[in-house]
Amino acid sequence: MSAAAHEYVEPVNANLLCAICACPFETPVQSPCGHTFCGECISAALRADARCPTCRMAIADADLAPASLIVVNLVNELRIRCPHASQGCGETPERSLLAAHLANACPHDPIPCRHPSCSRRVRALFPNISPYGAYLTILCEY
Repeated sequence: MSAAAHEYVEPVNANLLCAICACPFETPVQSPCGHTFCGECISAALRADARCPTCRMAIADADLAPASLIVVNLVNELRIRCPHASQGCGETPERSLLAAHLANACPHDPIPCRHPSCSRRVRALFPNISPYGAYLTILCEY
């Protein structure tokens, strides 16, 4: 899921926004001139023009390095709304924990039917009595 697809709970600090897409960094990388961008954004920009979009310094894709751990941690800790909020999920996990929320805790996320001959996705509506917050999988009408 791209950063643009997330709904952030609070305004995002401008220092955590990519200068190309104006969204919070997704797989952030740093240029030799010190600017940080989403990995995909800067790679696409450099294919069109081999200069930093911020300061115009000549750079190549090979010059990019992973952003500092502090930047990665800050964007991963941003709180987002569950994509199923309109269906009633009120959870606001950290961005890095969204996949775990959807896989293990969100009763509104469709899951594969447990019937071996069925390829449909169904909703799990009944919470397990579990310390992990997992939900029972239910069979479709198959």
